Order: sequence, then C-alpha cells, then structure tokens
Amino acid sequence: MADADRMLELAEHRRAIVRTGHHSASSGEYRYAEGLLAVKFLQHTSRADDPRLHVQTTVLNKAQRADKAESGDGKWRALDGRPPWKERLGFAAHAGLAEAQALARLGLPLVKQEDGNDFEVGDVDAETIAAYSSRAAQIEEQLAELLLEYRQIHGRAPDRAALYKLRKRVTLEGAARVGEAVQEQQRQRKREEEFQASSREWSLRRRRGRRPNPPQRSGSR
Repeated sequence: MADADRMLELAEHRRAIVRTGHHSASSGEYRYAEGLLAVKFLQHTSRADDPRLHVQTTVLNKAQRADKAESGDGKWRALDGRPPWKERLGFAAHAGLAEAQALARLGLPLVKQEDGNDFEVGDVDAETIAAYSSRAAQIEEQLAELLLEYRQIHGRAPDRAALYKLRKRVTLEGAARVGEAVQEQQRQRKREEEFQASSREWSLRRRRGRRPNPPQRSGSR
C-alpha cells in the first residue's frame, strides 16, 4: 500500500484545504486542513475478474482546520475539492513511483511500459501477461478503434496527452458498463429473494388450509 500512502501524504501536505464561513462570489475563506481521514481497501482482482492487486482509497469530504487550537474552530468542514482534482495526475505519478520503488526493493525487475506511463514486472513473457489480462485486451481493442478514428479526423497519430485521454475514455466507459451489469445483477438477486419469500408465505398459507394464488416471478406474465 506504499502507493496509496504516498498519494495521501502528498494530498495532505500540499492540497488539503477546508472552506470556512459563508461562501459566495465575494465572501468565504480557505484554511489548511489538519489532515485527511481516509480508508483503504485492498483489492485482488480487476472488474473483469483478472488477478490485479490494487488499493481503493475513500477520503472523507470533511476535515478540521490545522489551526483549530489557535482559532478555536474545531468544526468538521467541507474540503475544497478543486486543488486535489487539478493535481490528480501528479498524485498518481508519485503513487506509481512509490509502488515501483517498493517492488524494486523486493528484488523484482521493472521495465517501463511502451506508453511510458507505468511500470510492469520484467521477465514475464507476453503470452502469460495476455492470459491474465482480459480487461486490458478489451481496452486495447476498443482503443484501436478510437485511434483509427483519431487518425482519420486529424491526419496523424495522437501524442502522449491525447493517447492518455483516449485510453481514459475507454476505461471509464467500460467501468460504466460494468457498473450497469452489477446493478442488474443486484436487481435480479432482489427479485429472486422476493420470489423466495412469497413462496415461503404461500406454502405456509396452504398448510393452514387456505388457497392463495401461487407466487409469480417478477416480470412473468
């Protein structure tokens, strides 16, 4: 979790700011925050269920002023989200470097990826990587379509900044589709639970000598 720790440390020291007073076009103040309150979740798989060790971090959108002892203001106030949002890519770069350094200290050989934006463990053949990277393969397939469209529109290949934005677009669109699929699974599970509860109630009433209508699955005609 060295990467998540490094990201939070940077955010605390550089961009943790709270809003005080009534904020309008001409009023309101900002003060440095005492720190961030966050929880980290260690995840072992990707959205496509491939092995992918990573950390998800949730930060509370409130903090106390760093000068609360002097000011007497100990309220939990809303964070100003604009500064960390502007530096999100910088935080990610520092986090990636911290992760690479931690892996290097363990003796793992690291090589830069072709796009120069990340590291990967060396001495692992491409077939092995592909076998455990179905999500990455989906992204690359969709990205190839966008790259072709980009060349047709602009008459050239995208630079690193444009390539990053295109890849981010594909990733976010894929995440949205996965989210919709998860929600549909949750709805189906809820319908099944309601059907099972109705079935138990129907069986109980039959044992008591009643003749209720049999339960119907949600959506059935």
